[in-house]
Amino acid sequence: MEKDYTSRLNKIDDLPAMPKTLYDVLNKLNSDDTNASTLDHIIEEDPALTTKILKIANSPYYGQAGTVNNIKRAIMLLGFNEIKNLVIGFSLSDIFNSGLECGPIDSKIMWLHSVGVGKVAQSISHRLKIGDPDDFFTGGLIHDIGLIIMCHHFKNETLEIFRLVEEKNISFPDAEEMYGLKHTEIGAFLAKKWALSDFMTNIIRYHHKPTSAGEFISFASVLFLANELCDKTGLGLNYDESGKKLLVPKSLHVNVEFVKELVDMIKEEKKTIEENWGNMLLV
Repeated sequence: MEKDYTSRLNKIDDLPAMPKTLYDVLNKLNSDDTNASTLDHIIEEDPALTTKILKIANSPYYGQAGTVNNIKRAIMLLGFNEIKNLVIGFSLSDIFNSGLECGPIDSKIMWLHSVGVGKVAQSISHRLKIGDPDDFFTGGLIHDIGLIIMCHHFKNETLEIFRLVEEKNISFPDAEEMYGLKHTEIGAFLAKKWALSDFMTNIIRYHHKPTSAGEFISFASVLFLANELCDKTGLGLNYDESGKKLLVPKSLHVNVEFVKELVDMIKEEKKTIEENWGNMLLV
């Protein structure tokens, strides 16, 4: 950050703490002996989370209305990875569902965009065999958490950045660069405060500038492309990015067909993400 906002961040008492459930998932589920009973135990330690998972599991999207009565059955019917993703999503949803309203964004826009980036990054990781797809889903969910902090604690500065976007007809990251306050740096600050991995900290910090990510360039490039594609297809965003040139990192070595397949996937899943994951903020 060109301007010294670190001291201001250190003085903020109500920065979001790392959700306990997210901590449990990232730590307990990273061991080699991970199984469904471990996930079941994590969920059942939180009665509110249990209720939310069961409500979503019985939603029309999964076609299991009234048949999922406990977490073990939810894991069996929906699968370990899907329930794990729902747990991660719910553990973070309160941070997004905090009355966010700042310029052209609000809580739901930020949430849907973040879920979309997570889903797309997960798919890119799986297809290209870069990193762990589940880690990329989590990274996508929190890649813009710095912007949430900016909107809550640096709102005037953030609105000024949005004004620069309109006035100069430049991208939000370019406007941040001009102003001297970057959501990527604030996000990385929080990632360190949460003691997240170097992987997570660096993909947050460099998801707009993957070529600066050093040894993490391929990981940051995955998140960069996922973010670009969600911007391009308007997933979670309420302003038109359709005329924007799509940038594809050379480090990923992908062709046009690969990108088209991802765009088609987003178009197919967009409504599902908006309806199913969007409802998580209301559960």
